[in-house]
Amino acid sequence: MHGRVKGFEFGSRRTTTLCARIYDKLADIDAKGSDRWFALWGDRRLEGTPVARIEFEFSRQRLRQFGVSTPAEVLGGIGDLWSYATGEWLSLRTPTGDTNRSRWPLSPEWEATRRAEPFGARLGLERIRAGRTAGSLRRLVPTITGYLVGAPLVLGSDALEKTVDALLPHVRRFERITRRPFANRVAERWVETQR
Repeated sequence: MHGRVKGFEFGSRRTTTLCARIYDKLADIDAKGSDRWFALWGDRRLEGTPVARIEFEFSRQRLRQFGVSTPAEVLGGIGDLWSYATGEWLSLRTPTGDTNRSRWPLSPEWEATRRAEPFGARLGLERIRAGRTAGSLRRLVPTITGYLVGAPLVLGSDALEKTVDALLPHVRRFERITRRPFANRVAERWVETQR
């Protein structure tokens, strides 16, 4: 081999749900003429020091496993995705005498990599899930309320709690008649939403 190593790739875009690239960003800038990076870094980059870029590429399938499906959700959850990729999926460790590599300590460089928080704090996925739940409920509650308001006319109840309690035996009877438990219907609906 001639010259220096310019990068590494882990996983494959064609065969895996997650891949990583670690490469010499200065060599990449030199090859592509992307000098805008210097302006972007400003005084955060020390002249004469190497710059390694670490990229992770998540497939749609892997993103769905995290409950993420839109670009906004990806950007909102980027901190958690970074934490997973640098904490559970890939690591750089300092060798010791231990034969079990998983017990080797993380290298100082990788510790710094893990601490990097792209685009903000690592609370994005929880906020996404909470936002998705709130959005779903915002659409469901008016419909549910409309049906529930009609039920007291049939059941003779006037309070929400009494109405829900009075509906329960009717829902249970419907389960027996159709031979489809409520839990099965929920599971089927869950499968539908994951497509």
